[in-house]
Amino acid sequence: MGSAYTPGLTVSSDTVVDRLRRLPIKGEVLVKVGDKVEHDTIVARALLPGPLQTIRLAEKLGIEAKEAPKECRFAVGDHVNEGDVVAETKGLFGKFFKQIVLSEFTGEVESISEVTGNILVREAAIPVDMMAYIQGVVVDVMSEEGATIQTRGGMVQGIFGIGGERNGVIRVAVANQDEVLDEGHVQESDAGKILVGGAGVTAAALKKVNEVGVAGLWLAR
Repeated sequence: MGSAYTPGLTVSSDTVVDRLRRLPIKGEVLVKVGDKVEHDTIVARALLPGPLQTIRLAEKLGIEAKEAPKECRFAVGDHVNEGDVVAETKGLFGKFFKQIVLSEFTGEVESISEVTGNILVREAAIPVDMMAYIQGVVVDVMSEEGATIQTRGGMVQGIFGIGGERNGVIRVAVANQDEVLDEGHVQESDAGKILVGGAGVTAAALKKVNEVGVAGLWLAR
């Protein structure tokens, strides 16, 4: 006879919780050991490279690819703004049939290729902030990567979750664990809160939860 494995889940009203908050790439850690943090305290920050965009200079000017670098008004490393003139042909007699190429992007010129005739523009870096997620104290720091936050509190582990991290005031919305959460349990004042339900949830309740702006929904049996 087959059997299924049920993992042991932690349920505790008072336990020590450690959470490692780590950046996806190396960056700067903004806290030190001993610092007290709130859930929304930024503990580390990194900059992801911005998107790489292409200006097809040779194609737009109607010239050979190898001629593109000398026609470009910018050099590698220069900053370019959207709408800047990146190249302009002399035209016939200096004024007829002139071709002007404007930058479609804002960023730094990363490459001007004489093989493809393209200009590559790197747009602004994208900041990535790592928040503490829990209120507590910094107990360890990983240089350029992140920090471990420690706190005491209740802890209930679940089987799975949908969506990202959430914070908010917890409100138990049902009388007991066997009760199904329906729209009548959801109040307008629940905006931004974490609701604790029971054995299930109705479609109408899910719709109202979304309309009200509930931060999270916790269901168990």
